Amino acid sequence: MSIESLRINNCRILTHLEINPDPGFNLIVGDNGAGKSTLLEAIYLIGTGRSFRTPLVSSVVTKGKTTLIISAEIKSLINGVISVGMERGKGCNRLHINRVPTQRLSAVAEQLPLQIITPDSINLVIGSPKGRRSFLDWGMFHVEQKFLAVSKKYRDSLRQRNALLKRKDSSDIEISYWNSIIAESGEQLSNYRENYFREVIELYQSNISEKLPIPKEFDLSFSYRRGWKEGESLISAIEKSYAREKVLGYTVVGPHEADLSIKVNGVLAKTILSRGEAKLLSVSLLLSQLSHLFETTGKMGVVLLDDIFSELDPINRERVLEYLIECKYQVFATTTESETVPLKDKKFKMFHVKHGGLI
Repeated sequence: MSIESLRINNCRILTHLEINPDPGFNLIVGDNGAGKSTLLEAIYLIGTGRSFRTPLVSSVVTKGKTTLIISAEIKSLINGVISVGMERGKGCNRLHINRVPTQRLSAVAEQLPLQIITPDSINLVIGSPKGRRSFLDWGMFHVEQKFLAVSKKYRDSLRQRNALLKRKDSSDIEISYWNSIIAESGEQLSNYRENYFREVIELYQSNISEKLPIPKEFDLSFSYRRGWKEGESLISAIEKSYAREKVLGYTVVGPHEADLSIKVNGVLAKTILSRGEAKLLSVSLLLSQLSHLFETTGKMGVVLLDDIFSELDPINRERVLEYLIECKYQVFATTTESETVPLKDKKFKMFHVKHGGLI
């Protein structure tokens, strides 16, 4: 997959911008506030329907304008070239694929798998479990057809059960009904995640870790914690927790409490690794996902790198770039200084952004 053309109107500082990217490496250079990250944000918006910088898409619209418009031509190995257009703003939410209206944001995400790597991606190693669950679910969305339906069923039933737990007049019969639905969908969701986790970690350990190594004295280990006691069924764990949950008003066991444990020498990685090492490990795991995606589905993801090179030492910058170029991903990378990105003798296209435009 690759983006062949991109047009952006009224997205933050980018009032009007058009580019025809290279199918390989694209370097976006400019001062802070020039619009580099906004260009990546626009790509992320059209690919996912969300911003990676704010939960409110309406806040991305240029001040004084009512809507933003983003359109792109996307080359797919499966479906050829498709056109995607989006208009978003207050009270406006339009999406077209090949000029046909659709409400399914997932339809674009399926065509354009985007892997965004920012300074915050370090939280995959040092942050909260929520980010690691999102990491697993990104992969599951792209490789497991039933994941979206099972995940939605679990979320909806969890919301219903939590609402009942908050009510003082809810009956045991009502709770029991939702227990069975949560248990069934939760077990299935957890199995999907655990199988996917195992495959991605095996790929990291057998391939990516050699190309993007952290120091050899670090003994890395990974484990999946499903959100309830090992060896116990989810329905049993839910029933045992009922008395406590009635007091708290929410469900305390299940895949919404899952986590991916990352340890170094038997201790949580975040307490051992430096920020540079934690960032490299985070990047390596995210790239392992892309490799797994290709091996499983034949789809090539598009990589968005927002100012990550400043956090990596020169050797690891070069290793990451060599890997991305070797794998032939389409990459959009931002930087304030092009010299910090070791692209000498490499084929790439550079876009210099200034005051929301190209120079």
